[in-house]
Amino acid sequence: MKKYTIYIGIIFSLVSLSCEKYIAGKTVASYFTAERRLYMTTSIKNGPGPDDFTSPEQWFIEPKGERFGQPVVLLTHRQTISARETFALAMRTLPQVTTIGDTTAGAFSNLLLRELPNGWGYSMSIGEWRAADGSTYEGVGLPPDEVVQNKRADYLNGRDEVLERAIELLR
Repeated sequence: MKKYTIYIGIIFSLVSLSCEKYIAGKTVASYFTAERRLYMTTSIKNGPGPDDFTSPEQWFIEPKGERFGQPVVLLTHRQTISARETFALAMRTLPQVTTIGDTTAGAFSNLLLRELPNGWGYSMSIGEWRAADGSTYEGVGLPPDEVVQNKRADYLNGRDEVLERAIELLR
């Protein structure tokens, strides 16, 4: 009789995952924790001075439903942006999660959108989004635990080095 090995784990690709609301990522991450975990604080700009911000609001993931405690690999790259980045912040607080790929976009904060008289648009950040340890990744992006980047030749040959590495990590 053949011997089979079963690997159990989850791979989340934040490359194409649609997650436009912070609450969605927070809710998903809650199924992976056994305890309440702070993952982010947010402060909104409320005046003209450089330090004029609201008091930080703390964001937690709370245990929800049956916990999935097996390994999780989170795939990120430069187009992982905004709510997907805050989901990555939440998941990175969990011991069973490894992030691989490339650094995220570094655009965590909500935006204030405006239009110039000539019709051009612009946006600016409305606040500070910080990781649980107080670090800010706005403008620089959230680095993965392990950098793995696909090359154009890999794509053209139907290979995905990042996905292959994720599968390898779950073995």
